[in-house]
Amino acid sequence: SSSIALKLTQNLIIGDNPSCHEGVPVTIDWGFDPSTEFAMEINTFERIRGERRPSEQLLVPKEIRESWLRNSGWSQKAIVQAVRNARKIKYERMQSAHQATYESVQENVESLTVGLKNLVRFKKTNYERDLEHAINQKQIHMHGYALSA
Repeated sequence: SSSIALKLTQNLIIGDNPSCHEGVPVTIDWGFDPSTEFAMEINTFERIRGERRPSEQLLVPKEIRESWLRNSGWSQKAIVQAVRNARKIKYERMQSAHQATYESVQENVESLTVGLKNLVRFKKTNYERDLEHAINQKQIHMHGYALSA
């Protein structure tokens, strides 16, 4: 049995990915145009498709993305709004990351504070234990007088 590669033509739409460095994010629509469907045997597809491009060649400049969207019928207003939304989401994620870092530092300080309190409490307990032991052994002298238990 041979495998089949199916090529579908999908519409380009405004995306919402805040990782887009600048300009409007784009994505493909879930729907596709069935009249553009094309199938071929997978080995044939692999032979004719050409070399894979490095990831830096897959980045599309903002002017080209905007041109694609305008040619697909998107208004300049919708494109500008998408850029604003992506920036807002990016800013909110950045704030969230900073807040998480701050909270982590705050948790570490609280943990250290509790640890120090326990350490001081532990030392106090040892002191009290030593004091009781000394009293029981009648070894404490205050102003030259022996204390008895």
